[in-house]
Order: sequence, then structure tokens, then C-alpha cells
Amino acid sequence: HTTHTTPPTQQQKPDTPSPQMTKPGGRPLAVVVLIVVLLLPAATHTRELRVWHLTDVHVDPYYVERANADGCWCETYSSCQRMGKSCTLTAPNDRHAAGVYGSSEGNCATPKPLYASAVEFMNATAPNVSLVYFTGDFAEAGAVVACDPSSSPQAQLLDIITYDWALVRQFLGHPAIFGSLGNHDSTPGDTYYETARQSWLYDFLSALWLPDVGAEGSATVATGGYYAAPVAETDGRLVVVGLNVNYFVLQNPALQAGTPVWDMATAQLAWLNATLAAAQDRGQAVHVLGHQPPMTGPLSGASGGAQWLWHPELYRAFSEVCFPFRETIRGYFFGHVHTDQWTLLRTCTAGNASAYKETTGIKWCSGGGDYTPGNVFGGGVDGRCPQPPPQWNTDTVVRRCEQVCTNATSCVGFTLYFHDDLTPKECCFRTGTTSSKPVDPTSTARCYEKQAGSCNGPAFGVALPGPSLTEGYPATNPAVRLITFDDTQQGSFAPTRLQTFSANLHQANGRPGSGSGGRGGSGGSGGSGNIGGGSGNGNSDNPSSLVWVLEYDFAEFFAMPDLSVASFQDAVERMAGNTSSGVALWDRYLGQGDGSVFCTGYNASTAPFSPSNPCVPCQGACKDAWIAVLNGSIV
Repeated sequence: HTTHTTPPTQQQKPDTPSPQMTKPGGRPLAVVVLIVVLLLPAATHTRELRVWHLTDVHVDPYYVERANADGCWCETYSSCQRMGKSCTLTAPNDRHAAGVYGSSEGNCATPKPLYASAVEFMNATAPNVSLVYFTGDFAEAGAVVACDPSSSPQAQLLDIITYDWALVRQFLGHPAIFGSLGNHDSTPGDTYYETARQSWLYDFLSALWLPDVGAEGSATVATGGYYAAPVAETDGRLVVVGLNVNYFVLQNPALQAGTPVWDMATAQLAWLNATLAAAQDRGQAVHVLGHQPPMTGPLSGASGGAQWLWHPELYRAFSEVCFPFRETIRGYFFGHVHTDQWTLLRTCTAGNASAYKETTGIKWCSGGGDYTPGNVFGGGVDGRCPQPPPQWNTDTVVRRCEQVCTNATSCVGFTLYFHDDLTPKECCFRTGTTSSKPVDPTSTARCYEKQAGSCNGPAFGVALPGPSLTEGYPATNPAVRLITFDDTQQGSFAPTRLQTFSANLHQANGRPGSGSGGRGGSGGSGGSGNIGGGSGNGNSDNPSSLVWVLEYDFAEFFAMPDLSVASFQDAVERMAGNTSSGVALWDRYLGQGDGSVFCTGYNASTAPFSPSNPCVPCQGACKDAWIAVLNGSIV
């Protein structure tokens, strides 16, 4: 790790000659130098655009130093009354005490001192950077109950977003901030409804983001939380497209086919297609921002498998929209996953909606939402599952259930359950995915999955989440990323360098003087009146006491000649192979777990207690799942 410092610079005033700048005889040396320069061939100048990628900050103004980090989310009842009364300050020197800068071990959000330190570091390290990509999860959670009983969850969330934007603008000298909404930026969390029910959020953001996205972008933010905005610093040669991918994800319980929320998704994709076509016609480059990437792997690296985050049907539609504009779109930047990963975006092929794959020896198959056709068989309904007439045999039930699912675009499969006497009981239909199949050799249930099209075609882009500032899910060191783009005519704003900077909380929290004896709580100004007060920031007057270092340079670490799609694909192939260098690279990236780049170098050996969400070794089936995610080839 290399400590990153920025040496001070001094500039000589051009109209103030120095005594040493005159040669004997009185001829100024500056004139000689100027003549020499004019006689030399013109030097090649590489123009660059640099952008800070900030994501998943999860700022928690109710975080309290010395609160219980192992069960109370680093909050107390006095700071946030939705917490139980048992959530009080821990005893001095308790190993479960929340540190001033956060807790990588507890499932906690981000204290204000950590956020302030990160933003101050960004300015000190690259003071001339005037662009920030802020890809969601601005608030600690989309809580349905406010910490202050006199406030509302909506007002609380808007207060936190206001604070986040104000601090970035303050420290970075009012940069252009391009945001995208995360699942924790609405309430209830994960849930995004149609425009009318989200107007409390969209109207607010259309005003907050107006200086950066412009009037046209502000109008679409008010409609659906998305926008397209030319970047003034590039004279409009680059357009940032900020998507609201919460309308694409299985995580949104309101996303069901045939509903206004599904219509929000398809309308946004139609808008995206028109926006990309217009940018291509004008010769502009495009950067796409979103929160959730299309897919991810096991959270802690050990259990589970690769999983869709997006609805597969909407991912296929997104792929169809973006592929024709693959030369126009120069980067896709996301957040959400809190770890260092990527996914190759691939083209998709159509499937056979009337063909089904049967799986037995499982309890059920699920993972998405429920499709509820009602009493379509005339045998009644059990919850959301239609029941067949008792006289139907198994083959008839399977055929009729397949017909129902085939005729419903949103249906991806169903579980057929049986009575104890092995007669068919009911079919429970699923939307989104049927990837969850708990193994049970004694179960009589069967899963029938519609054979949808695959998305294993040629790779045409890279979905690249940034590292998270939030540090506990899973256990990581907080991090931010600096992205450098080629700003020459030939480069068209393609990324050329990715630098990840992190901070070691174990060192910072254990440093003498870092504590404050448990300050924190509410007070201050704005909105619900909670974000302006203390937040357990014992060292918040000096946020620079948290040391940030260059964790790694992306291309150097993965031995990539550049950051092209081909280079990402080659890195996946090397880590998937059996060469000694490929195996070693996988281990340092994720395979070794603790201390890996995947978890930004977090080391549990210096932790005050065992992490709630550890970063553990990943080999075998776990490695296979992650290779599929990186390769963009999960089914």
C-alpha cells in the first residue's frame, strides 16, 4: 500500500521576473527559452478527465460512538428512538463499542466523521477534480419509522441526502455531482412506486440536482428519478445518463408485470434508447450510472451462488437497447454491492417460452415475486397458488400449469406441490427468477422453469461497481475511487485508470485521542432537525486524522494492458484457469478472503471482535459462482 500525499505547489507570477532570470549582458533568459521552445516540434499532449466515484456512503447521523456495534447498529435509544431501550452506551473500552470512524465488524452504517474525512481526502488528493459520480445509497437505510418521533421517515431521508450533497459541494468547491438512486434512498426501503407515490422524493431531487443535470434532466428526475445531462467541463462532448435501476431489480417488491411500476421500467428503457440515439447522432460519448449492477455473487464469498439482481427480462431489454450503441457508451458505473467486482455485459438470445426444465429433490423454487393468476383451474386458491380439481392426474396438472405460465410474460416458472398421498395439491407461480432451490431429497415438490433466452453472447461493456464507503456489509475497509478518462478525440472518454483509496479503521479508532467518550445524538437544523447535531464524532474537528492510502491501481493489480472489455475478459479467463499466476491472482483478489482486494484489504486479525459479515475464503463452487458473475454468464 502506498500512502498518498499531494505535495504543495507554488506558482511564480508571470509579470514578476526573478534576478536569476537575466543573463550577463542584460538579455532575459526567458526570451531565450521562448525562442528554443518555438523551434522545437510540438509536444504530444494527452488530455484527461478525472472523476471521483463515491457510492454507498449510507450516512447515519444517529450513529453514536461507544454504542453497541454488535446488535444495535451503532445507535442508541437516545439517538434513535426506533432502537430498543436496551441499546445504550457500552462500558469504556468495551470491544463491541462503536469506534469514532465506524465499525467494520458491526452491521453499522457510516458515521459523519468517516464521510467528512473521505470527502476532505478527495479534495486534498485531487483538488482540480470537479466531477463526482455518486451512485446511490446516500442514507443509512430506507427506514419506515423516523428516529425522531416528531419527524417522518421521508423528511429524515431527505435531510440526510441534503447533508451529503452539501458536504461534497463544500469540500470539493461545488463540483458537478451526478447521482443515481439506491434501494436505501426511498422509504420503505427497496420500494419504488409509480411517479405519483414517489413525488415526495422525485420533486425534491429535481430541485437539488437541477444545477448539475439542467432543466431537461430535472424534468425526467421529477418523472422517474432518471436523467441525461451534458457535462459542461467537456463542452457537452460527454453526456452522463443517470438511471433509476430500482425499477429493474427483483429487490423492488412493487415491480410486477402488468402494473404501473412495470410500466415505469419499460418507459425508462424506451427513453434510454432515444437518449442514446440522440447522443450518437451528435457524436457525444455517454457514461451510464446506476445503483444495483445486473448480478452479483455470494456476499461473504463462502455460501450461496451467483444471482440476478435485475429482473432477467428487463436485463435482456437493457442489453438490446445498449448493444447497438456500444461505441457511444464508454462506461457503466454502479454501486450497491459494497465490494470490488464487475460484470461483463453480454448480448442475449431469445428462448422458448413453452419449454420447461424439471427439477426434483428440492423444497421449492423461488427467488423473485409471485404471479397470481387466481382460481384458473376451478379448484380453489391456497393463498396465491391455484389448486387443480381433485380428478386431474399429475400429467394434466403439469400441462395446465405450464399453459398458465407460458401465457404470462412475467411468469418464469412454478413449484408443483403434492398432498401426502402424492396427488397434486397446487402450483405456485414465480416472477423474476426461480434460482432459489433448497435441497431436500425427501421432498415431493417439483420445480418447472421456463427456458428463457440466455445472455451469454459477446461482451460489449463492463458494469463496474465502485468500492463502498460503508464498511460493515461485508467487513471491509471504507474506500473511494478516482477514475481517469482519456479526453482526447480518439479516446472519447474511455477509462484509462482506476485507483482505489482506503482507510484502516482499526488503526484510526485505536489511535490515542480518537475517542470522545460517547458523544452523539440529535439536534441542529434542517428538515427533521436531526442531521445537524453531534454524531459521536470525537475527532470530527480533525477528520484528516483518518489516514487514507492508495489500496491499488486496477490495471496494475490485474495485469491488464488497458481497461477495455477484452482486457476484463482476459482477466476473468486467467483467474478461472489453472496457471500458477492465475491461481495466485484469484487468491489475492478474492480467494484468500481476509486481506483480499475484494474486501479492500480488511484484516480480521486486528479486529476488536468477530465480524458479523466476514470476508472469508472463496474456492470451489464459490469461485465458480463468482467467475460466472465477473464473466456475465449466469443463467
